[in-house]
Amino acid sequence: MSHDTSDLFQEGTKKVLEAIGYRIGIKEMEMDISRFSDKIKIKLLWENTGLAPMYWDWPAYLYLENSSGELIDKIMIDIKLSKLLPGIEKKTKNEIHLEYPSEENYSIYIGIEDPERNEPAVYFAMDTERKGTLSLLHVFTED
Repeated sequence: MSHDTSDLFQEGTKKVLEAIGYRIGIKEMEMDISRFSDKIKIKLLWENTGLAPMYWDWPAYLYLENSSGELIDKIMIDIKLSKLLPGIEKKTKNEIHLEYPSEENYSIYIGIEDPERNEPAVYFAMDTERKGTLSLLHVFTED
């Protein structure tokens, strides 16, 4: 089977562009949901699979939305993205406080905001559903 040279070039270019700079993602997530309180503890393991760090310490947030897509809460994550070097993993811990209305679905997204625009502006290097530049971490309902 022969490959067209332009196809090979495009494939190679795509692979190079995917690796240049930073590629921030969440490698693992743990959630602890207590049935006896309104706290959801979220532990994230961050990674950078790119070739460089992110040079700015833009703020990262968890976004909690209800089933209508309305923002319920926005929680800042304590992480210095400039310290998330290639090959280094960082752990973060956050809590979300929530009282469940009955039969309500919730979604947790993650995002990194451009501080000049105060809106999410960085794509995460993760294979997950997206809402603009936000990446979906979890969807849940109360049983």
